This record gives sequence, C-alpha cells and structure tokens, in this order.
Amino acid sequence: MLKRFDEFVIKAPANLQLAFLRGLWLGDGHMGTRIELINTDLRIVSTASTLLKMHRVQHTIQGPYPQHGLGKKPMYRVYIRSCSRGKFLKLTGLADNPPRLTSP
Repeated sequence: MLKRFDEFVIKAPANLQLAFLRGLWLGDGHMGTRIELINTDLRIVSTASTLLKMHRVQHTIQGPYPQHGLGKKPMYRVYIRSCSRGKFLKLTGLADNPPRLTSP
C-alpha cells in the first residue's frame, strides 16, 4: 500500500487530501515570507502538485537542484504563489492553527 500512496491520496476524499498536504508542509515545508515544500522524492512532489491543482492552489515546482556530497539526491521545491497563499493556509488549516515553534 505504501508503494502506491500517490494513487490512494489522489482518490481520497478532499479532507484527507488536505490533511496530507498539511502533513507535508509541517514535516518538510517552510512557512515564512515564502510558503514552500522542499523534498527529494519526485513522487511526493508530483502528488503534492496534483493535489494543489485539484484544489486550485497556484504553485510552481522548482528544481531539481543538485545536493552537495556523495550519494545526495537532487532537491525539489514546491512554491505556493503569493496569490494563493491565503487559500492554501485556509484549506490546510494552517491559517487557524499555525505551527508552534516554541514549547508552551
């Protein structure tokens, strides 16, 4: 099942798709002046891009950027365009409950 995660996520209900995107951004993403996901797995990047298109979030895929060092994989970025920033944050629930950077 894990080998075909992309098929399952694409066919899943919208709330699960958005939870998947939220998890990606909380794990490998950056939310500051730019909202972007950085990952070395092209399948994950492609799946995220497909979901963003399905939910009409404008984005750009950048890369591959070569990593330095032996055995390092190329890196890809999924950048949420500024015109879709608010929509992305609202859809994923990151606008209501932004991640906390410090402990309580």
